[in-house]
Amino acid sequence: MKRMVAVMILLGTAVAIWAVEPVNTLTKSELKSLIQTAKTPEDHMKLANYYRAEAMRLEAEVRDHEEMAGLYDKNPAGHPIPKGQTLGTHCRNLVKDITDEAKEATEMATMHEEMAKGAK
Repeated sequence: MKRMVAVMILLGTAVAIWAVEPVNTLTKSELKSLIQTAKTPEDHMKLANYYRAEAMRLEAEVRDHEEMAGLYDKNPAGHPIPKGQTLGTHCRNLVKDITDEAKEATEMATMHEEMAKGAK
């Protein structure tokens, strides 16, 4: 079964809509259970696929925050903050943190792919 995925307009960017096959996602409960019981190549590939999808989701979030940082920087007077960091700086800090999370998810996917090769 296909589902429709819509990319929302973010501050004037274009809208794209396309049909995609549903991603074989795991619920949090299934993820936790599989982490505890994974033994077969199939189990490890399910985990690898989960972490690859998570990395892709995080990378999309990074792009959004990079765009927002640039937009905040173009209009600093429209978003005055009396003390502390600017909103653009806030977005760039998120970019760093989320980029690290995406790298870790990619590393987890790679580790589970290697485990799948060694599993029987």
